[in-house]
Amino acid sequence: MMVRSASNNVQFKTMSLFPAYDSIRSKSDFAGCHNRLRTVVLAVLFSLSMYSALHAEPAAGQNYVGINIGTVSDWEGNIIFADAMKQARVFASPGTSGGTALPSSSLDVHGWPRVASEVIVWHGLKRDNSGTYVLTFESDAVVTPDFGWATGSFSSVVYDLKTKTTMALLKLTNAADTALLLSFSGGVRNVKLMRPIAPGSATSHEATEDFSRPFLKAIEPFHALRFMDYSSSYGNPQIKWSERVQPDETNSIVRTGYSWIGKGGAWEYVIKLCNQTKKDAWICVPLYANDDFVRQLARLFRDGNAFTGGVGLDMPVKLYVEYGNELWNTAGSFDGNPNHELAIAEHAAGDPYAYQYDGDANDWVWAWRRVGKRGADVSLIFRQEFGDYRMMTQVRPVICWQQGYDGGPGYQALTYVEHGYIPLVAPGKTVGYFFYGGGGSAYYGPEGNSDTLTLENIWGSETMTSSNWEPALKSDVNLCASFGLKRIAYEGGPSLDNVGHSESVKEQAWAHSAMGTAIMEHHDKWSAFGGDMLMYYTLRPNDYQWGFMKTIDDLTLPKYAGVALLANAPRSPIKYGRAPSTVDGNSYDLKNWFANTIWMGTKVTLGHNQWTSYTFNITQPGLYDIGVAYSEGKGSELQLLVDGAELTNAPVNGAGNLIGRVLLSAGLHSVRPKSFGTKLSVTVDAVTLALATASADTLAPSVPTNINGVTESASRISLTWAAATDDVAVTNYIIYRNGTPAGTSSRTSFVDIGLNASTTYSYNIKASDAAGNTSAMSTGFAITTSASSSSNSSSSSSSSSSSSSGASSSGGGGGGAPSDWYIATMLAMLVCGRKRLMRKTAL
Repeated sequence: MMVRSASNNVQFKTMSLFPAYDSIRSKSDFAGCHNRLRTVVLAVLFSLSMYSALHAEPAAGQNYVGINIGTVSDWEGNIIFADAMKQARVFASPGTSGGTALPSSSLDVHGWPRVASEVIVWHGLKRDNSGTYVLTFESDAVVTPDFGWATGSFSSVVYDLKTKTTMALLKLTNAADTALLLSFSGGVRNVKLMRPIAPGSATSHEATEDFSRPFLKAIEPFHALRFMDYSSSYGNPQIKWSERVQPDETNSIVRTGYSWIGKGGAWEYVIKLCNQTKKDAWICVPLYANDDFVRQLARLFRDGNAFTGGVGLDMPVKLYVEYGNELWNTAGSFDGNPNHELAIAEHAAGDPYAYQYDGDANDWVWAWRRVGKRGADVSLIFRQEFGDYRMMTQVRPVICWQQGYDGGPGYQALTYVEHGYIPLVAPGKTVGYFFYGGGGSAYYGPEGNSDTLTLENIWGSETMTSSNWEPALKSDVNLCASFGLKRIAYEGGPSLDNVGHSESVKEQAWAHSAMGTAIMEHHDKWSAFGGDMLMYYTLRPNDYQWGFMKTIDDLTLPKYAGVALLANAPRSPIKYGRAPSTVDGNSYDLKNWFANTIWMGTKVTLGHNQWTSYTFNITQPGLYDIGVAYSEGKGSELQLLVDGAELTNAPVNGAGNLIGRVLLSAGLHSVRPKSFGTKLSVTVDAVTLALATASADTLAPSVPTNINGVTESASRISLTWAAATDDVAVTNYIIYRNGTPAGTSSRTSFVDIGLNASTTYSYNIKASDAAGNTSAMSTGFAITTSASSSSNSSSSSSSSSSSSSGASSSGGGGGGAPSDWYIATMLAMLVCGRKRLMRKTAL
């Protein structure tokens, strides 16, 4: 991306943020970069000033960037919580250096010790932890701190007889990479240790603050947060809702029965964090969670509870729901093997879920299909709790698999849902009814086992060259498009796996200016292949393999800066996919069988439930004619699906054409001819997609029905209605408030804002089509706003798009540019690095 400015009048001293980079670039490189630096910084600073408008899903045409936020472990460095005790370890027996956990008989129902104890607050936290902390707890017990290798003091200890609370100040200096252990002479409850607001600060967080200010600042650029590590999504034994983490538990680092991550954090804080920051949330349902667990989880995010103040997830904030995490992965503590065992056990019960619907006896295939089955179950439960109108709009179930493996886990899960699950559970529905999006990860990296990597050649090694990444991108987007799903990535970004080869070079590359350049170029490639949201992995500080930061307070790493720029930048246009044209039947992008292929000459012949798919790139939205020319039809039935939904079907004998017409938006679309008939087949000769010839459309849509609504606040009403029908397609709905147009919507939902408290409004709706034909007015629906200014939605939103904006706050709200000057300067340098890298690649 090139940024130009009308003025070059601003002058400043050039800052060398990347000494390693300076040492290898030429003077001519720097001279050219210096001139661009002045103009680019101005543009980038202007761009960063727009962060206050960022909230959840970005506007159309912009990159959609998320981040995995990491665990609540005391050593990891995310410092998510303002209260350090929320990330502390278990209370232990005195004199054991925190190593021997107290027995449950010595703890109250919330896990607080009723006897003398000690607790490791952190150990091995590679960060400057100096500053003033405020310690409070309910007890008159004597507290003794052990500062480890730090220099510290303990003062102003006060016990309040009235509240039975002890308060003290704890001051740390020289506190980088240290430990802190607190010992208590007797039982204590509700221990809080509020961190300083920044390293070395004499001001601590307020007791009412949930999240640390450095953490809130670090997540500002991102639109979405994934809570996989936070909630301990793999190695998690939870079955019942009562086994989940409670928000008032002492801490979350219980490991008995869990993986190295521990028990994880409470869901309530996910709601609080995403409502406060207006970030979309991505949650992972534990492997063993039963239906009631899933239902209670859905209700919590819908309605909240007493801890969240009776507030669920705000309406503008999206909720991505995934079953498990990498359930295909059998390494380490991942859940691939347990999921396999569950599939075998369920099949042994009589195959009630049709895992063997096609006769496949491979129990690993059943395991992959089980992911589709349980993911669809979870989706149905959330649909029951949230209602149809919030599914795929606010609530977005997703299904994920191994990157670039279109014949493996993802393929088996999706084809199973279409052929095995839907006929049993929801006849007539599509895969898109259950899932919003899917895909593998979006990792790229150098040859991990090479011992010859250098700072010069690492950028051209393996998929660090973005062109080498293309096959994996094609594979995943074709599979997603075949079922009408958005291509999204649960994890991604540079992968510098520590496998014992060239590790010092990888660590240097982590902090090199070219890393930011590589991230931007790969993200552009991601977008060019139709990628939607990319959830980078991970915010975790001090981890060169995956992390985007050195410490949570330092926003200057090029890896972080590259993503910060992407989050507020235009999305690169889609370049993948065929233009509208006629395609030879044998030139498919994906097929759904991998053995016993039937061929007739040079053409492809489809047997029962077999299909081919063809991915098209539509740049001009409108009505399109889609046709399949076939021959050698032997009593089969041919189905024509577009984006996973049936457009038309007909019995076929001999040769002929199956034709349909459909309204297509700009972007990638899949055309999929599919044969079904237990002993029949049909040969596909060609697939054609062409802009429809203009014809007179004079038929108006039907009248919208079943208008319903919810009063969300004194100034906000959410409406839903049943879809209208049309001979071609309904394109829009016009919403009337008290007889006057209030807005339009392309969906069967609308949020009306700016209303008066305690006022009754009457709504009517008309439907329109692409030709401008408009239905008659619907019957009216009256609803009254609440009297109170409080609501379940704390954001402002436009009536048509539910977008919001607001000023940044010191608490880290939804906006504000992170480290404006440093990031602006850095991003300007990345532009220079990008030009240099492109020149090196050309060589």
